[in-house]
Amino acid sequence: MHLITIKRIELRTSPENFNFIFKNPFDDDVYEWLYGHLPTLLLYLAHVILELFDRVKPMDEGAKMAFLARSTFGFHLVETEESAKSVLDALSLALSPRVRCGKCDAPLAVTSHNAARIVLTETFRCTRCQRVHYLPFSWFF
Repeated sequence: MHLITIKRIELRTSPENFNFIFKNPFDDDVYEWLYGHLPTLLLYLAHVILELFDRVKPMDEGAKMAFLARSTFGFHLVETEESAKSVLDALSLALSPRVRCGKCDAPLAVTSHNAARIVLTETFRCTRCQRVHYLPFSWFF
């Protein structure tokens, strides 16, 4: 049962709560399970929604692959240290030999900071001259 709990002060819940109002507030098992699995669920739902939109009107293949890569890499960057390292290795293998700084010609160094920039903003910062460059994922698909 889900109750609307924003209007009455007696039932109001905090913003990070999923309205488990009948749950003991000192018992965190449901919250820990839910917040532990929510990123995976949201990643799955984002991919389902992408496929549904693609069935309505086929997407540009480069944009579709870029979304899939960015969302999956972004998920793994925040999941565990081991999965973040695998993303860094994959991005280094795919991009470092092909991408160079437009100002000083240094090869792309995929650091944790650059991996997050590449995935979230499609940019990277040269580790030598500190210049920021645009790097759209769709160029590589």
